[in-house]
Amino acid sequence: MSGLPDSIEDAAREIGFGRVERAFRPTYSLSVTSTLIFLGFAVIFGFATTAVTATVGIVVMGGLTGAAVLLAGWGAVDTRRLIRRRFYLCDGGLLAAEDHTRLTHVIAWTDIAEVWRYHLRMYSESGATTMHRCRLRLADGTRINLEKPPLVDGEDLGEQVERRSASARLPQVLAELESAGRVEFGPLTVTPDGIASAGGYASFSDIAVVRLRRVRLKIWIRGAEKPVSVQVRRVPNLWVLLLLLERNGLPTEIDR
Repeated sequence: MSGLPDSIEDAAREIGFGRVERAFRPTYSLSVTSTLIFLGFAVIFGFATTAVTATVGIVVMGGLTGAAVLLAGWGAVDTRRLIRRRFYLCDGGLLAAEDHTRLTHVIAWTDIAEVWRYHLRMYSESGATTMHRCRLRLADGTRINLEKPPLVDGEDLGEQVERRSASARLPQVLAELESAGRVEFGPLTVTPDGIASAGGYASFSDIAVVRLRRVRLKIWIRGAEKPVSVQVRRVPNLWVLLLLLERNGLPTEIDR
């Protein structure tokens, strides 16, 4: 027993996606917390209404109580919706569903035109917090945010989507590189012989090291004092770029 809905496994086979490997669901703790907060306000305002004698005060408190109840109800409905949302990772693509099994998106790896996968680092008095993000743009223009709301193990799903779509897209990118002589990756442009950035141009033979960290991609040029450094969040199809660099003898040191 796989624990996956039979209808989803049947749909994946019929579509040609093969085996369903894993299901991903959203975290809904935030919605639950919001619902409880609004419900608590409703109780507080309700008690306050009984203690107010002035007509205006009763009306105001009654209105606030009603608004809090409505917001708590909306939160409960939204929580139920999130609980039942799923992303299904398959051999041949990704299935998105509401109510566990009602398919809303059928995405083959070749359907993905752009992947934007990165980490945001937020700083506060308690320290730094890192949040994962993964956004897709499909060939038909559809945009999907895989981490809105965040998923349980969403970073695992984002990594698989990024790598599998990159492998599927690579032949098309190689053909574009041959025909157009260049492929753009946000602030970076790859040519058959090297890579260009705002800081200039470097041939592949001049590149010493490529390092990928959570927030930045750094390309060290021989003889340069500082590396070419770009924010990962500004580079679409980052994994395709890394595959191109690897094909030119430049494997990337990765620490994400």
